[in-house]
Amino acid sequence: MSTTQVLISGPPMELGRLQSQVPEGDFGAELPLETRRLARQQLREDEHSRQQALQQFRDWASKSEEVKNCRLDANFMLRFLRVKKFSVPMAQQTLLKYLSLRQTLPHLCKRLDYLEPSVNELMSAGYIFPLLERDSEGRKVIFYAASKLDPYKFTCADMTKAHIMTYEALLEDETNQVHGFCHVSDLAGISAAHVTLWSPSEFTTAVKWGEQSIPMRHKEMHFLNLPAPVRLVYDLARSTFSEKIRKRFKVESKILVA
Repeated sequence: MSTTQVLISGPPMELGRLQSQVPEGDFGAELPLETRRLARQQLREDEHSRQQALQQFRDWASKSEEVKNCRLDANFMLRFLRVKKFSVPMAQQTLLKYLSLRQTLPHLCKRLDYLEPSVNELMSAGYIFPLLERDSEGRKVIFYAASKLDPYKFTCADMTKAHIMTYEALLEDETNQVHGFCHVSDLAGISAAHVTLWSPSEFTTAVKWGEQSIPMRHKEMHFLNLPAPVRLVYDLARSTFSEKIRKRFKVESKILVA
């Protein structure tokens, strides 16, 4: 399946139809041995816990009045279970937040189409992209180049959609769900114009809801070439994340070598 096929939203479907399309015995992909070991050690995941939790999660979703038109395949549901270390109640809450985010900020989270001209141009320019090689811990590395985002051409909606589509596409790989992600941001060229793309309230809402609802294991966040004039803005943005994520922020004085 191509990236575009993964990202473009299809027509609305009733939950019953979605449920009926879950293949029998769909309990996730066969993972590499090292990934299975990591899943057991860090996420308490084995074949039994995975099948049991998936069944409980699907049963709840099929009966919940708050869950409509939602994927029930293993790949999608496992990302919520894995990010919450197979606590079904916590995975349920994360899924509800994921769905609520799309309703709260529809202009940022809906119409996720890579072929939308402005989003296509931004992503094609190299604003955000995954590296081909993983880091030393097996994590997928996502690179961000702030200089590729022209604040006079693109909007915060273009920016957010580029992020969400990249994340959603990468989460289709279950190895990424287990190992997690390393983020590397080159902030060279960032200016006040970039900051004013967002209103303070909308930025805070997007960051807080995004962290709590998008089922990604954020393991490291590195920032390169942070301009002194926007350090205060960086500190303010950092404060909107949870303490756990803030501890993983690192401002680098030199280029990283994996």
